Amino acid sequence: MKASRFAITALTTALVCWLALVGGAPAAAAKPHGFRYLHGVQASEAIPQGSRHVLLVGGGTITRIGPGDRIDRGFGTDGRVEGEAIQVGVQPDGKIIVLGGFRRIVTRLTPEGRPDPSFGKDGTVPLAAFPRFETEDAMTVSATGIVLGGDVAGTGKPALARLRPNGAIDRGFGHDGVKVIGTEEFPEIEDLETLPGGGYLVTEQNDDEICEFTAAGAVRRSFGNDGCASSIRFGHRGPGVGISADNLPLVLPGGELIVYGDLSRYVHGENQYTVGAVRLRADGSRDRSYGRGGFAYLPFDDLYGPGEDGFSGGAAFGQGGKLVIGASLGIVTGMALVTFDSDGHLDRSLGEGGKVLVGEPFVGYADAGPVILRPDRQALLFGVEGTAPTSIVRASLAPRRAGAVR
Repeated sequence: MKASRFAITALTTALVCWLALVGGAPAAAAKPHGFRYLHGVQASEAIPQGSRHVLLVGGGTITRIGPGDRIDRGFGTDGRVEGEAIQVGVQPDGKIIVLGGFRRIVTRLTPEGRPDPSFGKDGTVPLAAFPRFETEDAMTVSATGIVLGGDVAGTGKPALARLRPNGAIDRGFGHDGVKVIGTEEFPEIEDLETLPGGGYLVTEQNDDEICEFTAAGAVRRSFGNDGCASSIRFGHRGPGVGISADNLPLVLPGGELIVYGDLSRYVHGENQYTVGAVRLRADGSRDRSYGRGGFAYLPFDDLYGPGEDGFSGGAAFGQGGKLVIGASLGIVTGMALVTFDSDGHLDRSLGEGGKVLVGEPFVGYADAGPVILRPDRQALLFGVEGTAPTSIVRASLAPRRAGAVR
């Protein structure tokens, strides 16, 4: 998929340059109100911290964005906590849990980004505290504790390790805090999420499957096919249509899952891509009433420009069951927020037929990133366009403003 995407980008870039030379390219749009560059910031992940702040994680650094979508200079050191952050989670009281890289430690920070000495020993817990456990850089944080995903050293068997909220090893979980959850090399844990009411969702690296486990680490056999459901291809009878889900699914309050990614079809010898999602019931079966035949997607014909494709960034689930996916719609269009209603159909009351265009065209390929939905029906999209710095765009998702960018 990546090779195809870059090839398409190169062809489209050449076309745009040709259009510019012959006078056929429209002038670049002005930056929308609510657009802001975040210089020196990477945003591979965005995590809400309460209702006023967002933590951006990228390049090992945590940056906090405060009111007005500006860097909060009172957080950490001048708005940042630099280090080896690979995974970050927020506890209910706003304290920040960080899974480190080279030093292989779990650290807790105060809500303002300072070391919290009340956690573990002087604010840290070395992963060596778990005998023979090796992390795969997967972590989930909830009110009941901190769970790490990895395997048992020397065996390849996947395992979960659990800490209590204060950093103490939860020795009632598995054996001395470590629970083997599968056979050799399956599931190879890629990411983790806590499920409503307890239990864990695991995404699997090699076979692109989603598996569920109870709070005690046992396989939830009632989910999918003996505990796992496919996340990549969902048996649609159309011409080679399938969904590639490289993202951690969104977990809904009732235990349903939204699996989102790049929906593809094979037409006339080439792959075409758009933004799509499917909804899984709590038992792992696909909800075929969602969207069109079980697929929610931006129609291929709604993409702009010759050779344009749509690729997903982050996504969020908001009030009234609305699904919002950050999308890269090519060099001609830039970034957009693609919105679906609770039934999986495009919410055409917003923006241009469900697309709230927030990027600037003709600046180079747009790479949409994480999405945050605010309680006031404002959406934040983080991304990069061309060679510009990371940008943040705030857009209204209130129908009365019809997708206005603020």
